[in-house]
Amino acid sequence: MRHLHRILFCVRPYLGQRHRYLITCKTMSKTLALYEIFELSANPI
Repeated sequence: MRHLHRILFCVRPYLGQRHRYLITCKTMSKTLALYEIFELSANPI
């Protein structure tokens, strides 16, 4: 039963909250990209 709950929990963002999930992913990727740029500029190779 716990396994079924885990599957439902994993699938749920793709059903009702897909747009929010995608926005979160985009925001995270932008934040990581900015962080990488900052790290590279702070520590030039």
